[in-house]
Amino acid sequence: MTIYIQALNPLYRESLQQMLQLGQRVVDNPVYLSDLGAALTAGETHELQEVLAETNIPQRLSLSLHLLKKEYELSKLQQKIGKEVEDKVKNVQRKYLLQEQLKVIRKELGMEKDDSESIIEKYSARMENMVIPVEVREVIGT
Repeated sequence: MTIYIQALNPLYRESLQQMLQLGQRVVDNPVYLSDLGAALTAGETHELQEVLAETNIPQRLSLSLHLLKKEYELSKLQQKIGKEVEDKVKNVQRKYLLQEQLKVIRKELGMEKDDSESIIEKYSARMENMVIPVEVREVIGT
């Protein structure tokens, strides 16, 4: 379980390496092993204290394993959410890029005009049937 959590969160890799450099093999001592497992989690203080206070070795290992399982599930959920957000952002960016490319292609083909061009044409068409003083037409540019 520790290996899976370590793979999910690179911060644990460093902690694990530091603990393994103590010169004593952690896996040979169940007390150290349970403490290592608990230390690799972001368990609440009372949960970590419960592991340290437990003198029954199998129960201590079980408490540590429970914390590791919780951490593993949390890490999986964080990865899933992160991937979904990343996919959504990529999809939105891709859609925006394609829409912009489509606008440029349509403009190049003469199928679409700039917003400013279409506004000018729209108001020019409206003013054709209106009586507008010469001075105003000069300012407008029609």
